[in-house]
Amino acid sequence: MVTKGHDDGAQLHTLEGVAASVILVLAVTYAFNAFVVTPTGGINPGADSNQQIADDLLTATASNGDLKEAMLYWNDTNDTNEGARFVNSSDGTYYYNSEDPDDGYLDFGNYSHDAFTEQGVAYNIELAFSKDNGTETGTLTMVEHGEPGASAVTASRTVTLDDRDNVTNASGKVTLENSTTYPIPKDGVAIYNRVEVRITVW
Repeated sequence: MVTKGHDDGAQLHTLEGVAASVILVLAVTYAFNAFVVTPTGGINPGADSNQQIADDLLTATASNGDLKEAMLYWNDTNDTNEGARFVNSSDGTYYYNSEDPDDGYLDFGNYSHDAFTEQGVAYNIELAFSKDNGTETGTLTMVEHGEPGASAVTASRTVTLDDRDNVTNASGKVTLENSTTYPIPKDGVAIYNRVEVRITVW
C-alpha cells in the first residue's frame, strides 16, 4: 500500500520534472532566437532590422567558427571539368548564385537561409582581402542574389585565416599554404591573410 507521504513525494518530483522541462524549452528557444538570429513574423523587417540581423549573424558565426568554415569551403582542384570553386556552388559559377551557401551541409548556409531567404530578404556576401604586401585590395564573391536595392545595408566582420587552415581537395583536405587554387592569396607573415566578410542585405 502506498502511503500519502510517498504519493506527495512522487507528485512533487513529477512537478519538478515538468518545471525543469519547461525551463529547458524556454532556454533553447531563447538561444535559438539570440544566436540563429531568425527574424519573426515572416515579414521583411526593413533596413534597420536587416542591419542588426546581418551583424548578429556575422558576430555569432565568427565566434563559433561557422563563418570561417564557409569561407574555406573551397574545392581545391586543377581539374578543368570540375573546376576550382566553392563546394556545391551554382552550375557555371564559382560562387553561390541566387542560393544559400550549401545549406544542406554548412551551418552558416542554414542560418543565412533562416535569417534572410526564408523571410524574403535578398543578400550578397563578398570577401575583401589584402594582396601585394598590403598595397592592394582584392574581392571574392561568395553569394550573389542580384543588384542591391536603394534600401540596402551592409554589415561586416574581419576573419583571420591561418596558413594551416584547410580547404577541400580530392584527397580530403589541404592547407591554405599548400593550396594551388584558393583565390585569396597569402599576404601576411604570422598569418595567411585577414579577410573582411561583407553581407549586403535589401
